[in-house]
Amino acid sequence: MRAYIDTSVLTSAYCDEPNSRKAERLLQKYTPVISGLTRLELSSSVAKKLRAKTLAKRQATAIISMFHEHIRSGIFEVQRIGDDLYDLACEWLDLLTTSMRSLDSLHLAVAHSLQLPLITADVALARSARKLNIPVESL
Repeated sequence: MRAYIDTSVLTSAYCDEPNSRKAERLLQKYTPVISGLTRLELSSSVAKKLRAKTLAKRQATAIISMFHEHIRSGIFEVQRIGDDLYDLACEWLDLLTTSMRSLDSLHLAVAHSLQLPLITADVALARSARKLNIPVESL
């Protein structure tokens, strides 16, 4: 079964975090779909951990390399974000009914357009998904 995987789950899976084992199990349970936004956010998350000195440069480089290799080898299906998804994300934000952030609205638009459940560790994102009737599973 395919599922759209949020960056929070990938960060837990690739970095040593309290939810790492659960994130790894979820990635094995589903055929994981990500977007270009997810790729960008994972790189940003790893860089943030490096700046915070919770990861050494060698570890950060290894995580990024492994993630890119997993993409190249087909472990992840990467979905492109077109203008139609930006439009949908904007429509949802314009409703003014959620506390959703701009990038979260794009993640939800991708999951919705593909009719996939969202897998996330982000409580606010999960809440917004439920409000928009997008199936969600939380870490």
